[in-house]
Amino acid sequence: MSQRNPELAPETVNNEQADAEAQAQTVSDQAMVEPVSILGLEQSEKLSSSLNNSDAQDLVDHMRQMDTSGVIDMSAYRGEETMDDLENRYGRAGVADPAFARDGS
Repeated sequence: MSQRNPELAPETVNNEQADAEAQAQTVSDQAMVEPVSILGLEQSEKLSSSLNNSDAQDLVDHMRQMDTSGVIDMSAYRGEETMDDLENRYGRAGVADPAFARDGS
């Protein structure tokens, strides 16, 4: 272990951030240049079952569709309050408070 400079405060070095390879910015930079095929969507296989037809869309099919089309399905949040400071950023239909419907933010 290296000696700490006695003139520096002990909190000047954060041991949790000493491993640069595991930091979020390093991991995200690596993710930007790596191919998305490592995510495993291509490695899935459909098993036949008596409950679901093998032609029915499952979660992996839905994720593949969103991945290839570039459109994210946000239907799970339909009807929920936006709780966003910028009320109109995502459309007037999502405005939680009518008082902010025309604030232009």
